[in-house]
Amino acid sequence: AQKTREVLRADRLATLGGIAAGFAHEIGNSLHVIKGFSSAAARELPADSAVKGDVEAIRREVGRAASLIERFLVFARARTVHPHPQPIDPIVREAAEVVGPAAAQAKVERNVEIEEGLPLVEADAELLRQAFLNLCVNAIQAMQEQGGGRLAVRARRDGEAVVVEVTDTGPGMSDDTRAHVFEPFYTTKAAGTGLGLAIVRQAAEAHGGAVEVESRPGAGATFRVRLPAVAAAAAAAEPPAAVSQGGSP
Repeated sequence: AQKTREVLRADRLATLGGIAAGFAHEIGNSLHVIKGFSSAAARELPADSAVKGDVEAIRREVGRAASLIERFLVFARARTVHPHPQPIDPIVREAAEVVGPAAAQAKVERNVEIEEGLPLVEADAELLRQAFLNLCVNAIQAMQEQGGGRLAVRARRDGEAVVVEVTDTGPGMSDDTRAHVFEPFYTTKAAGTGLGLAIVRQAAEAHGGAVEVESRPGAGATFRVRLPAVAAAAAAAEPPAAVSQGGSP
């Protein structure tokens, strides 16, 4: 029954990707045209024009909409994954470093702990970096609402897997939120897209891994990405052929 549900979920996502990605692409094209014309108008308007602020608002909101479209396309389109054996350390550290300014503004302390001697993982660095970045950004946003907190990013070995954990001291989640948090378009944020954690799940599964969350109201949250470790013999072999990440062809 569980296997059937997973197959049905994959089929629904593939159908969604095939239909919606086409619409999103066309909408994105229109937004870029609008952005171009509004940018041209802003350049032509004198600095003291009464409508200059309105034109700038158009540029800002069109840019925001285009960014949301791009995030959707990352999720909906099929993406070729190019994994090869590599250490997880630099990928994790870079994601944690990139959010430094946002963490400082939100009064969030950061701590990164990488266990020594971790095995390599079969990884597409760009895809995993985006997944870890999404987790860090979500954690910071959750803590910002309460005036600050602590973000801990850890990488450790667990049997034949490498586990990356992102822990926050934010408000935590209800049972209902925790049950649906990885579903596309599910969000508790007024301005959220509900795609950030869906992309994290997609990235983990594209690597033959999985993601889970441990949380309860008032006790923060820990997101745990589990990735298969590469055996020493396999690490010395040639990289495998690219594989397709979920979405539509």
